[in-house]
Order: sequence, then C-alpha cells, then structure tokens
Amino acid sequence: MLGSRPVTRPRPAQVATPRPFAAALVSTFAFAASVALAGTALVACSGEPAAAVDATSLASAALQVAAPGAEHRAEQARARADALVAEPGPGPLLAALAQGHADTRALLGPHRLRYRASFKVAPTQPARPVVDEPIQQEQAVVDELDLAWGSGLKDPVRMHLSQKTDKGEGREVIILDEQVYTRGAHRGWQTRALDSELHGLWLDEAQHSVHDLVELAAPALAVEVEESGDELKVSLRRSEAVDPALVAAGVGREWRLATEITEITGSVTLARAT
Repeated sequence: MLGSRPVTRPRPAQVATPRPFAAALVSTFAFAASVALAGTALVACSGEPAAAVDATSLASAALQVAAPGAEHRAEQARARADALVAEPGPGPLLAALAQGHADTRALLGPHRLRYRASFKVAPTQPARPVVDEPIQQEQAVVDELDLAWGSGLKDPVRMHLSQKTDKGEGREVIILDEQVYTRGAHRGWQTRALDSELHGLWLDEAQHSVHDLVELAAPALAVEVEESGDELKVSLRRSEAVDPALVAAGVGREWRLATEITEITGSVTLARAT
C-alpha cells in the first residue's frame, strides 16, 4: 500500500492485430478537379484581390524570361498533351499529370491550383463487430486543396497552401518574407524562419493531388478528351471494363486489389504548353 491507494503492476497493453478488409469493398468516387495550369493565375500574394489572366498567355510570357530549359519543358508538356489527345486513357493522362511543381513554376510563374474530391467507401456485406478487430463501416470524406504561388522566377518564396477535409482535418502553410507560418486543425499559428527546402515537398504533393486521385481510379477509369484552343478538357467516368494491371502497387496499397469501384465522375482541365 502507498498512502490509501493499492499499488498494482500495470497490465501489458492489448494490441489488436489488424485484419485485412473484406474480399471486396464497394467504393464510390465522385470528384471534380482542375489543374491550375489551365486556370487563373495569381500575380502576387497580397491583401488585394488577385488579377485573373489567361494561363496560356501568362505561360508564353513567362517563357520569355524563364530559366534555361523552360522552352524544352514546354515542348515536353505539349508532347504529353498530344499523346493524351491521340490516345485518351489513364496512362497518357497520368503521364501528363506527373509533372513536378518545379516545372510548373518555370512554365507558368505565379499561379493558383484548386482541387476538390469526394470519396465514399462501404463494405459489400455489413458484418457484426468483433472484439479487438477493425470495424468495417461506410465512410465518406470530402478533400479540398488550394495552392496560391505568388513568386516570380527569381523572387523569394511567396505561397499559401491550404488542405482540409469536411471532418475538420487539415493544415495551412504560408511562406512570406523568409518566414514560415503553419497552422494545424484546431490549433493556432506557429512561425519559424525559412531554413530548409521542405516546402518543395509540400508543393510537389499539392501538384500531384490530381495525379494521385486519377491513379486511384485508373483501373476502372474511362477518359474522354475535348480540345478547346490551347486547353484540353478531360472528362472522367467509370469504364465498363476493369483493368487490374492499372492498380498501383506498393506498401500500404494492397487494399486496392480487393476494391470494386462503382462510380467515377469528374473533370480535369490542362493547358498544352504547361
């Protein structure tokens, strides 16, 4: 006894062994996404409203003062766009969306990217809960991303990145005047000096948000491309046939092999030169 409370030896923690998902999940994906390269561009990060300009014209102007190799990047972007027009499909679309943010900065300069996707996942057959095993239940989430890049080619980093879900999860990052301001969900702002290139990873992740979504839907994805001047308007829908070879492999992705995609709706807009 210690005082009036008995001293007891703590029991070992009970660790539940995860159980794989059921043999099949019925998954519904409905999303609308647009790539900023074909949208409006942000000419500066400030308190004033951003001026909207044609992205293709901005890209052409940026190439005049771009770093060496920018014109080559533009040629590669056009080649990927031409390949998508010639053979619409998940593969050519993923190739067009795989471009890193460094290329985007070189080709477009200041710009804005907005992305919104909704997901719904449900088990094929409801099962009674089992003690110490994961519960399989219907889940739905809306994911949103907004990136504003306000720097010219040789300017200091100026950016605002917001990522959030309808469940209250998310983060926000602002870089301005060599300072980094970050805020997690339900937390206050934290600040530090810009002393690393970590924001480059955040930018690439934001740039690839549409790519990752298309990759998830690829096994059951049908792609239709409509040319509109220098833009490509890509419509996404569920294909009648499923190609298991398009399931992205890797650690943590095994569940995709046992997932049935039942619905896909969405759109992506691309600019040929960017």
